[in-house]
Amino acid sequence: WLLAGSIVVGIVAGVLAGLWCAVHPRTLRARALQTGAALAYCAPVYFVGLGLLYLFNPDFGIFPVPFFFDAVSRWDSPFTDPWMWLRTLLVPWLVLAAPLAGMCLRLTLATAREITEEDYVRTAVAKGLPLGRVMRRHVGPPTFGVTASFAPVTLPLFLFNVILVERVFSVPGFFYHVWEAIGQNNESAINLPIVIAAALWMTVLLIVLGMLADAILWRLDPRVRGAEL
Repeated sequence: WLLAGSIVVGIVAGVLAGLWCAVHPRTLRARALQTGAALAYCAPVYFVGLGLLYLFNPDFGIFPVPFFFDAVSRWDSPFTDPWMWLRTLLVPWLVLAAPLAGMCLRLTLATAREITEEDYVRTAVAKGLPLGRVMRRHVGPPTFGVTASFAPVTLPLFLFNVILVERVFSVPGFFYHVWEAIGQNNESAINLPIVIAAALWMTVLLIVLGMLADAILWRLDPRVRGAEL
């Protein structure tokens, strides 16, 4: 749930914010979004997560916020207790998705600026179409393929961030047990089978997510489909 939710939140938020910045260039809010994207891309996720806990944890935070900033998670299935599931994963989702959203925003914005110089976009604007509709129908779709092609490059870093976020927020995921396997919780001996299994499953995840990204790119970009003919 943590991996899938953060990927969806990061990509959707980054692409939509990038298109919004392209529609509203040089505005104060667009500049603020771009600055926030740069900070989100550079800031370590464990630093951001710990900072949020120190600020908003209901027990020891400076500005206590209940329900969403617990240091110890209370895991529940979305099929049995959806509210508990949502409040447990909402902050980890946002922290993990922030670097991905920052990368997608900057990539989408750069691609959209190039596409706006194309002749068909200029023609659509000259015909009197609203700028928002031009961005949605003519500029937006080509940026989706570029973002999908870039996603596999970020997967190793993204999976490493999953381990850090699970550790900071005590999310009982698969990678959380890697910390115990390397003997960090109670100074026990290294559990080599779990370490090997974690490395194997991380490799499988990289392959599967890479194939999924290639399939999405093939579906979104007609140039990729045409190259196979």
